[in-house]
Amino acid sequence: MQSIRTIALKHIGAPIGPQEAYLLQRGLRTLALRMDAHLAGAAQVAAFLAKHPAVAKVIYPGLADDPGHTTLAETVGAYGGMVSIELSGGFTRAARFLDKLHLFTQAVSLGDLESLACHPASTTHAAMSVNLSP
Repeated sequence: MQSIRTIALKHIGAPIGPQEAYLLQRGLRTLALRMDAHLAGAAQVAAFLAKHPAVAKVIYPGLADDPGHTTLAETVGAYGGMVSIELSGGFTRAARFLDKLHLFTQAVSLGDLESLACHPASTTHAAMSVNLSP
């Protein structure tokens, strides 16, 4: 039989060390400012991409034509920092686009200190079926 401690470690992980706790506490002081900048940056990127001729679709709830825009505006008041796009030209165009990025790192993580970009259909979602309708 597993101890409560072993079960807890499996579900919530080990406690952080004192240095990590200090850095976390210190970082919380500027979190609101950093989040404001994060949200503003995402909105600017989405607006720019929505006007770009090579972009077929921008998926970002901060754009007025997004299906979730009104609901988020009325309830949350913010739209998040993730922007998704569909490029005209398929995978070849997407790969070329990703390879030419300078300010974004190609990675498949949702949480990092830098701006990330990836092609989910060939990375994180590669094993999923194309047809997701019921």
